[in-house]
Amino acid sequence: MNPSTADKLQALLSQGRLEHAAEELRRLDAGAAAGLFMSLPYDAQCGLFRALPTDLAATLVSHFPYYHAFVLLHSRSIEDLRAIFEKMHPDIRLQFFDELPEEAWQRLMDEISGALPAVPPPGMSAVQAPSLRAGFNQVQVGKLSVHGGLRKTLGSAAWQPSQDSCPLLMAILFILRAAE
Repeated sequence: MNPSTADKLQALLSQGRLEHAAEELRRLDAGAAAGLFMSLPYDAQCGLFRALPTDLAATLVSHFPYYHAFVLLHSRSIEDLRAIFEKMHPDIRLQFFDELPEEAWQRLMDEISGALPAVPPPGMSAVQAPSLRAGFNQVQVGKLSVHGGLRKTLGSAAWQPSQDSCPLLMAILFILRAAE
């Protein structure tokens, strides 16, 4: 990636020209676009992600770590969330679902199936809101189908954070473990 592309993207974002910034990302190959996106400050990432067309969001999400993708996806409406998942390559989508911790996976399945409201209760983030429906084995949303049997269950000791871990990951894991 050319340094002038990064500068151009920063300039577009600072001018509030999100549609133009999205088109600048679209011109790059998916890996380079995701790398450039991830180099942005977190607030800029959230603002730009909300403005991305769903097909571009689906392409970029597949290159993000699952925890970062999970947070960014929840900055979009439930309709956008469904559209993004439908536009993801099926193998990538299944890998994303498989990488999520059980509670986050269940929450996401409940959201896209319509079992949970699109907006969490006041004062509670989407990750913290309790599931309103107990587990189920299959979710069907449009062309999207996810089978509970494909879900890996990770033990609580499967991964231990280190002091070098991403702060965003640490926050998500803290919330998910607190909900257990």
